[in-house]
Amino acid sequence: VLAAEVAERFAFYGLLCNMALFLNSDPLLWASYNAINAILIFTGVSYFMTLLGGWLADSCLGKYKTVILFFLFYVGGYSMWPSLHNSKLNSDCKSRSEAPSWCSSIAHNGSYDNSTIYDISYDRVSLSEERCSWAVFLSLTIIAIGYGGVRVNIVPFGALQVEDQGSHSLRVYFNWLYWCINVGSFLAYLVLGYVQQNISYFYGYLVPLCSLLLAWIIFASGGLFLYVRKKEAGSSPLTDVIKVLISSIKYSCRKAHVLENEEFVSNFFYPSSSSTSCLDRASFSNGGDRPEQHVHDTKMFCKILVVLLSMIPYWTIYYQMQTTFFVQGLHMKLDFNATNMTLPATWLSLFNIVFIILLVPLLDRVIYPFFDSRQISPTLRLRILTGMFFSMIAMIVAGIVERIRLEIYWGSDNIGYPHIQIIACTTYYAANMSIFWQVPQYLLLALSEVFSSIAGLEMSYIYAPRSIQSMIMGMFYWSQGIGAILGFVVVMATEGSWFPSLDDHPDKMENNCHLDYYFFTLAGIQVVGALLFCLVSWSMD
Repeated sequence: VLAAEVAERFAFYGLLCNMALFLNSDPLLWASYNAINAILIFTGVSYFMTLLGGWLADSCLGKYKTVILFFLFYVGGYSMWPSLHNSKLNSDCKSRSEAPSWCSSIAHNGSYDNSTIYDISYDRVSLSEERCSWAVFLSLTIIAIGYGGVRVNIVPFGALQVEDQGSHSLRVYFNWLYWCINVGSFLAYLVLGYVQQNISYFYGYLVPLCSLLLAWIIFASGGLFLYVRKKEAGSSPLTDVIKVLISSIKYSCRKAHVLENEEFVSNFFYPSSSSTSCLDRASFSNGGDRPEQHVHDTKMFCKILVVLLSMIPYWTIYYQMQTTFFVQGLHMKLDFNATNMTLPATWLSLFNIVFIILLVPLLDRVIYPFFDSRQISPTLRLRILTGMFFSMIAMIVAGIVERIRLEIYWGSDNIGYPHIQIIACTTYYAANMSIFWQVPQYLLLALSEVFSSIAGLEMSYIYAPRSIQSMIMGMFYWSQGIGAILGFVVVMATEGSWFPSLDDHPDKMENNCHLDYYFFTLAGIQVVGALLFCLVSWSMD
């Protein structure tokens, strides 16, 4: 399972690491805002699809068969990406390359020189008008379907192999699972980030496609010796949850006259010692029409759902690494004075990944055992809150770096002195400051991940009733998708004020862009999210 995880993560991040640059560059030449929005939409849809994969696994197929089936969609969608770019090497930037003829019948209107990721055509270009947009979104949709089914089931399937060994083994599994995830992403950013930016996108997508096929083969062969639980016949767990909710409302309405409104709401999930919760009223023992186990599973589903919803601001911040951090890095100095080497912008994510790879073994082998030996093990709730704190600090640091970048770009007399750099045959105007200024914000997000992300995965598995295990894991990834979409909504809501106005000249757009305000706003949203998490997660300790 862990070997398949490494290969699958290598393929997934191989697609994601340079997607914005690929779409924004020759030959597709997408507008930068459409390239970034494509990533956010793809990420959101991918995690929404985990609900479908979780429902199928819990209802009829089981985890193992669902993963095998959805790998077909994953590979099928991914196979379209190498064909979106020709196999020529990125060596000649003197002339534009032709977009693939099989998908480029639609081209956007207006003039477009693509000189910088902040540059846009003077007439707004919709997603449907971009070159090969139908092929890009068709492939991404198929990938999202496959990814959702694989992602939501491969994690609990691995945990199933060790759950009989106790909670300590589960914690070790999730720690090392996250370590393997980051090994795969490290290799993707290090190898594929360089190949795609400096050699060829064709080979940069062909190699991870082969890796995805390898992941499929590894996982399929694991069925010969891993424990595969057969799916028991019965009704759909999701249907059972819905029936319990309907019954609870029906039977609560009959008894509503004995409860005040505030007491009705407060007792829905957490009954007091002197009253019965609304959900409990649906059970046979309290005069309802649903089995006790179904009521119990529904209560746990609702509790975990509320907790996961409070983590949405954290996931919004997490996805800044693939979007706004990347955009910010493209407008900082990527080359070195002493050499002609240009640092791939995606390589800054390596600081985040390497730190996680080093920190996970330290936590698993030294820090957590130290606390365990003194019987003061940090709870899942405390670990998640710690991660939220570090993510908030990361946004503050990113905002400060962006403010410094803008000051350096424009200079003390408000006249711009850009550093011009060419990346993948595209010219970018950057501030004359090193991209290594971004390192602290990446490291802080790495700290947040080893606490919040791992603990969130662990919580979703431990507290999930077995009958709806995959569905709960689907809700965990669904909350990540909501976080990605929330980031997109904030960008669109502040377009024209914090972000470039669509009708302005590029120089004026650059001056009007306030990515620093965006980062500070996300830090504030995270504070609110952490407070909400404290309020709704007290029963999970």
